[in-house]
Amino acid sequence: MHRDLKPENLVLADLNELNDIKVIDFGLAAKLKSPEEKLDLRCGSPGYVAPEVLNNEGYNCKADIFSAGVIFYVILTGRPLFQGTNSKSILINNMKCEYEFNEYYWSRLSDEVKDLVI
Repeated sequence: MHRDLKPENLVLADLNELNDIKVIDFGLAAKLKSPEEKLDLRCGSPGYVAPEVLNNEGYNCKADIFSAGVIFYVILTGRPLFQGTNSKSILINNMKCEYEFNEYYWSRLSDEVKDLVI
């Protein structure tokens, strides 16, 4: 598991190949012993971390999938999914998984793209 997926940790390996994306910064990465194993270290970046990480519920690789969905939303709309005036308020909304899709940007996306994000 990466445990800190966010746009800053994605880079283009080749500027001429837009589909050649590499993940970087594995400082918080962890290897699960089994698919059922749950981790409990609270880590990640405000606005991208899965709620189960923040709520001390134990988590697995699905937390990275949640972060990928948030990244897709940000890439597609140019807006953060979890709003707030500072890191603490963003984390609170992140923890509660409280968000609203910005209708101006969200309505312009195809149903197929929306399915990918959700």
